[in-house]
Amino acid sequence: MPGTSAPTAPSSRDSVTGLGGEQLWAINPEGNSWKVWDSADWQVPGSVASNTTNWVEQTDTELMMFWTNASAVEIDFESGEIIRQFGGVPGSWAFEPEDSKFGFSHGIRYTQDHTLIVSTHLLQGPGQQQRIREYSLDDASETLTQVWEYGEGADIYAPTWGEASRLPNGNTILNTGSEPLIREVTTDGETVWELEWGGSKTLGHMTFIEGLSDLYSYNGE
Repeated sequence: MPGTSAPTAPSSRDSVTGLGGEQLWAINPEGNSWKVWDSADWQVPGSVASNTTNWVEQTDTELMMFWTNASAVEIDFESGEIIRQFGGVPGSWAFEPEDSKFGFSHGIRYTQDHTLIVSTHLLQGPGQQQRIREYSLDDASETLTQVWEYGEGADIYAPTWGEASRLPNGNTILNTGSEPLIREVTTDGETVWELEWGGSKTLGHMTFIEGLSDLYSYNGE
């Protein structure tokens, strides 16, 4: 309930969205809910609207990404405070190199190695481009350093949505959102498999299910 202490791990978390602002709420198994964070307290220019929320179980924090100002925050559930801020608004972490910034980005999440992985759409240079970018984090210098990138020459682009996740085998699985494609790639950028729908469909969030490969086969094998 509002005004009460949040339990360590509420069963579900959600955000109330809108171009005018954002609120992050929590609900516990008993059905009690409380507001964790309100963008009205976040002093940044322009409108605030999110496209991704991902709970980080190990730290009981929430990653939220905002398409309106090319930024992301990590919020502590117990205090409601922003503990890390990334992207294009004042007070955010630096990027190394400078041209590894993300824009109109989606699907922010941590990998098993606690690197940050993001699907980004607006890049410097001509034409429509999309990349998956992975960053290491340096809390002391508040710097995101790009350690891996995928997408150059890979013919992937979607105007909206898109995300990527690191699989237990070290490969990366990605989708391109409003240009519906799912692809698994190696660290060298080689395609393991892909599935393309075409048309006007849109792919949302992906959840990797351990052992699901036992239920289907590749190429009839």
